[in-house]
This record gives sequence, C-alpha cells and structure tokens, in this order.
Amino acid sequence: MNYKKNDLIIVRSQKMVSQGICIGKINGRVVFIENCLPDELVEARIVKIRKDYLEAKAERIIETSKKRIEPRCKFFGLCGGCKLQNLAYEEQLKIKKGFVEDAFKRIAKLNDIRVNDTIGSQHQYFYRNKMEFSFAKRWLFSEQKYSDREKEFALGLHIPKQYEKVLHLDWCFLQSDFSNRVRNFIGEFLYHKNISIHSLKNKKGLLKSLLIRESKHTNEKLVALVTTQFNEKLMFDLAIELKANFPEISTFVNILSSPELSSTLAHDLKIIYGKGYIIEKLFDYKFEIYPNTFFQTNTIQAESLFGIVKKYFEECLNEIQKTNSILIDLYS
Repeated sequence: MNYKKNDLIIVRSQKMVSQGICIGKINGRVVFIENCLPDELVEARIVKIRKDYLEAKAERIIETSKKRIEPRCKFFGLCGGCKLQNLAYEEQLKIKKGFVEDAFKRIAKLNDIRVNDTIGSQHQYFYRNKMEFSFAKRWLFSEQKYSDREKEFALGLHIPKQYEKVLHLDWCFLQSDFSNRVRNFIGEFLYHKNISIHSLKNKKGLLKSLLIRESKHTNEKLVALVTTQFNEKLMFDLAIELKANFPEISTFVNILSSPELSSTLAHDLKIIYGKGYIIEKLFDYKFEIYPNTFFQTNTIQAESLFGIVKKYFEECLNEIQKTNSILIDLYS
C-alpha cells in the first residue's frame, strides 16, 4: 500500500525504542509512533515517509495501555521537559533496562550480556539540582486572553521544535518548591520592570535565561541570570529583592552571554553577592559547583551510582590481589 504524508493509520504500538516513541507495524511496514505507550492501539497521522519505515504521531488512543497513568503536570505532552510522566514508574525502569539490552544486542551484537534491573530513584519528582529556564515570546493557549505585553514575555521551558516561543510556567515538578517560587518571583519582577527579552532574529534584548542550582546536602543555592549585557542597577535592585524574600539563596550572579549567540555560553560573569559557587557533598567529598559546572543533575542517584561503582571496584580489587591481574581504567 502506498502511504502519503498526513494519512491517518490505525496501528498497534509494540516496544518503546526511545522516550515517547514506540515501534509498530502496518501491512508489514515498520512505523515509529510518537506520543504513545507500548501495547496501545492508536490512530496516528503520518508525518514522514522514509524508504524503509514511516514516522507517525498518535492523535487518538483507541485502546490504552494498562500501564498508562494520569500525568501529574498539567503541561505534560506540550512541554518537552518530561517524556514518560504518563507511564507507571516501575514500567519506566523496565523500559530503560530494555534500551540498554537493545544497545548491546542490536548495536554491539553482544548477545551474552546480562543487564541488571534498573535501580529506581528515591524521588520521582523534584529531584533535579539544576534547571535552566528560557526567556522568550509566550506560547499562547486559545482559551486564554493575553495582553500585548504578556504575549511578548515568558519564562519557562521551550516546547519541542518551537525555538522562538516558551511555555510560561507557574509550576514544574522537576526541581524543588524553592526553585518554582524563585522562578515565578524573578519572572514577575522583570515583567513589571518591562525588561526586554533577547530575540534570536534581531539579536536585541537583554534577558536570555535563568539558571537555578541547589545543593541537596548543604542546602546552598545559586541563582544566575543570563543577559546580553551588564545592567548594574537592575542587578542590584533584583539582589535587594532576592535577599529580602529568599534569604536561603547563597549566591546571585549575572552571566553575560553574547547577543550574537543563540546559546547562553558565557563570556563574562559578575558576582552580585555570595561567593559565586555553591558547595555540594557526595560521600565525604566536597565539590565547588559554579553556574556552568557539569554535575550529575540527580544528586541522590549520583550517590547511588558511585556507590555501586565503588562496590564493584572493591570486589575487582580483591580479585586482582588474589591473581596478580592488572586493572586498566579504559573509560571514565
């Protein structure tokens, strides 16, 4: 059968091959289906036709998976921050184990590898120690009315493939209650100050993004506002408000990023107050975390991961001592 772009097809999803994307078959032809879960009968619209497969997006779930749950976030499915919030957590862990098994078997052609079960996180929500929120024009909902100013101002997360617009958030379940309150407060402060947002088209405007980092073990918190230039009065006015309303903020910095870049890559950093970094602890070690430091975003899971590596290493070391073997660190 010859399929065309925008055709509607009825197809049953099989296993998940990527977060939010399942594989299925129709008339012997492979279909990659976005916006569904495994073992669902869906009505999907073809978005791309490839030589060996079709790409489609589910528009209606005819038969739902028994593992499907109600997502906690009202923006789920529109915002790109979460992909599997509509799937029972235990099933998420099984699917992620399957991704690893598939990588060994299908890609590496290693069929005798045993993959252990995925170790779940203690916290399904509010677990991230870092979030970056973008300033941009607002994604508009048809049932709501907006002022001209509101249309031009949003602080939140980008909708997938919508680089010019941002979903204006009032709540997000990825980072803490503190993070939500700070983001909302700073957004309101800058909105009422009528501060301009950086435009990718004309390279004008001040605001690029807001970065919030939190230590999970020392309770230190860092807030960084990313702008295209240093506005001293604005930064110190905001600092006064942050100190008064959020005394738990350890340090506030202003990251300067070129208006010529779409990214928030820093070319300078102004420490408005505090030491410019926070301290995080893992086991008995302390780490200095700066605004752009790479650090595992789930601190508790990082401890779990490193604890397992430490255990494996100790067991391996015992074997080496017994056999005079050599241990080589090939990847780190």
